[in-house]
Parts: sequence; structure tokens; C-alpha cells
Amino acid sequence: MAALFIDHGPVVQLKDKFGINGMAKNPGPKAIYDGPMTVLVNGTSASASEIFAAAMQDYRRAIIIGSPTFGKGTAQENVAMGKVADRIHNRPAVSYGAIRLSIKKFYRINGGSTQLKGVTPDLLLPDGQDYSTVREKDMPFAMNWDEIAPMTFEPYPSWDSALFRRAVARVDRDPAFSMIRENEKWLDAHRNPLYSLDFKKFHAEMDTLNDHLAQITKARSMAPDDGVRVREQGLSSGNVAGVGNGERAGNRQTGGNGVGAGNGEWTGQLKKDIYIREAMNILNEMNKK
Repeated sequence: MAALFIDHGPVVQLKDKFGINGMAKNPGPKAIYDGPMTVLVNGTSASASEIFAAAMQDYRRAIIIGSPTFGKGTAQENVAMGKVADRIHNRPAVSYGAIRLSIKKFYRINGGSTQLKGVTPDLLLPDGQDYSTVREKDMPFAMNWDEIAPMTFEPYPSWDSALFRRAVARVDRDPAFSMIRENEKWLDAHRNPLYSLDFKKFHAEMDTLNDHLAQITKARSMAPDDGVRVREQGLSSGNVAGVGNGERAGNRQTGGNGVGAGNGEWTGQLKKDIYIREAMNILNEMNKK
């Protein structure tokens, strides 16, 4: 994916017991897109998503938007356990299952690992799901963060700092983000509560918690219907059955416009997503530069 947006240079570093290897963009034609770009991430963006976001950030190729990523900067391999078959003594193979070992670690081209810390966005947005997102750093035996020598690469020109100041000011006065931020404060204050053993009190506490969660859900889709325009195209009639399209819509077929019945609900959500809207706001400003 990185090769689609950069012309040349390294993308990620890999370290294993044999040493460190850098992975570069495959040689070939230039990037197919060199225009303004944003990348949305959150606490569930992990592994390859983090490698991509980190590379785009280190090159300054894109502005990373959202909340800190998961922090999975390791690669695993399943190693079979058991005994091989012994045909001479007529003994069958015996399997004891497998053990999953971490064998490699990923590093950014700037030398820092994506492990544990993940990728911190250039523009942080309030995320009402952060309170319940379990990241790598929350795991009891997670590998530590460290860094190695950076690679040689040529970053793109820096973006105007005024663009970020305007974005922060826009987010601060946005009622949807303000609602999420206020509910986040309440959730943080009640992250590890003591629950009452009295059923009525417990039920009331759950009602209060669910109310805050409902406010966050409501805020995430508070953008106006015309906030983001979505080009609905692609799926042909009779070819909609499948996860995310036909199944979500009860396996209904497409209408005369060639758009799957299940796509209407999805594109409708995109139009009202406050995170996509802010990413579009920044793209519009990047286009004006």
C-alpha cells in the first residue's frame, strides 16, 4: 500500500535473531497518487495498519488523524509440537498442538518501534471508545518499546502549522466532539467502580453508564447529512450477496442504480461520521495550499 503513495525509499524495518532488515518500496513506476492525503486511525488499528500509518507519518506523506493505535509491533509464528511418524517401528505421528512464538519486531524507518506505543496521530480527536479499547500496553506480558538506528529516507515538505491550529480550534468548538469529551471524563472517573450488590442500585448504575455510552454513540453521527458526499457506485445487480452488502440487507438485490441495498445504510453512516467529516475538512484545507 505504501508503494501507491511514495515514489521510493524504505517502508519498515524488521528485527529477528539474525539481525535487522529494511523493507523498501518495490522498484517500479512512481506513486499512482501524489495529492493531499489523510489516514484515520484509532485504538483498534494494529500491526500492518500501524506500519502503513507510521510510514506515511515519517515521510510526512499524509496527516494521521484520530487516537493512538493498538501498539502491535511484533510478528508471530506457530511452531508445531509433537512427534513425527516412525514408519520403521510402525509408530504414528503424535500432535501435541502448537506454540505461538514472537519471532520478529517491527520498527519505523525513523528507528522507533511500533510496539507498545503504537502511532500517535498528528491530530488527536476525542474517541469515546478509548475507555473500553484494550491495547498492547494493557497485556500482562507485552514486549517493551525500544528503538534502533533510523534509515535514510527523504521526507516530503512539512505542512503549514496553521492548518493544525485551525483543525484543533474547529474540533474544540464542535458540539459532537465536546459531547464525546465530556462523556469520556465521566467514564474515566468511573473506570474501575465499586458495584452495589443491591439490584435496584446496580440497575440504576448500569442505566447511568449506558446513558453516557448512548451519548457517545449519538455524538459520533452528529454530522449533517450533507457533511460528506459519497459517490455510490460499483456493485452490479445480482452480485450483492455477501458480507457487508447483501447479508446486511437481508440478501436483497440491487436497485436500478447499481448500488447494493446494503450500501445505502453504510454510505448514509459515512455521510454523518464526524471523524470522516474532519478528515475531509483537513483535506479541503490541504487542497487550498
